Amino acid sequence: MTHNELNDDSYDSGIGEKYWHHVLEQVANGMAWEAIIEEWRGALSKEAIAEAVVPTLLKDINCRQSAVIHLMGALQVNQVR
Repeated sequence: MTHNELNDDSYDSGIGEKYWHHVLEQVANGMAWEAIIEEWRGALSKEAIAEAVVPTLLKDINCRQSAVIHLMGALQVNQVR
């Protein structure tokens, strides 16, 4: 199935919820949002992309922050020994 096959079940826009991972992949690959909107034939907006991207970025930031905190804790333990 391609992302040009649109679904009637919308998710904050005219594309089906099951297709949003394609949009997130396009964003992650550096594709311009305008090009993504054009490729999806205007079925989504910049606002809809932002609503999908922001939680994903926050989740990634939280995971990275946890890893850094864990690493810093491990480094401090090694310095104390």
